[in-house]
Amino acid sequence: IFTPSFEIPLRLIGRLSFPIFVFLLTFNLTKKDLFKKYISRLFIFAVITSLILIPLKYQSGNILPLNIFWTLLLSVITIYGVEKTLQIFKQNNCKYFIIGYILCFSAIFSCLTDFELFGLFYILSLYGWLKNKHKAFGLLTLIFAFLMNLHFSSTASIISTIESLIFLLPLSSSNNSPRFLNPWWLFYAYYPAHLAIFYAVKLY
Repeated sequence: IFTPSFEIPLRLIGRLSFPIFVFLLTFNLTKKDLFKKYISRLFIFAVITSLILIPLKYQSGNILPLNIFWTLLLSVITIYGVEKTLQIFKQNNCKYFIIGYILCFSAIFSCLTDFELFGLFYILSLYGWLKNKHKAFGLLTLIFAFLMNLHFSSTASIISTIESLIFLLPLSSSNNSPRFLNPWWLFYAYYPAHLAIFYAVKLY
């Protein structure tokens, strides 16, 4: 839609906003049982956003990757599946096979979504850190924060890694969920709304 001089800075802003949204999502999932609520919300907005993006991407001959809502949705479904498996098969070693199957399926599907495999495992690692405070999850969070933006720009990779270290991880020590102004749907609607505006600009 825009020339590279405008497009790159806008994409950089979007990519550096991603860790913030992921933190809020995973933080709330560790404090409350909100999986079904988040899955339904993310699915609705993933479909709405896709309907806006398809005309834009179709002209370029490639409708992939799927928008960021699909990345978040896939991650929440994956975490939900793993958590349910651990609950149901708590004393059964077959839980490791089931979890491995879930992760393999999610990893394959993530290749069709925005941020791809590294984005998926960034979300899973951050959730693991927020829930268990295990150093391995913290380290993986930083590694995937760097890798998920590396193909876009090294600057974005470095900044998103620092962002995860300085901004996200210290916040995880709080027991209070971050609060923002209602209505909640306004923050979800912003993403498809700004894409619709860009599409209108392209047309006129």
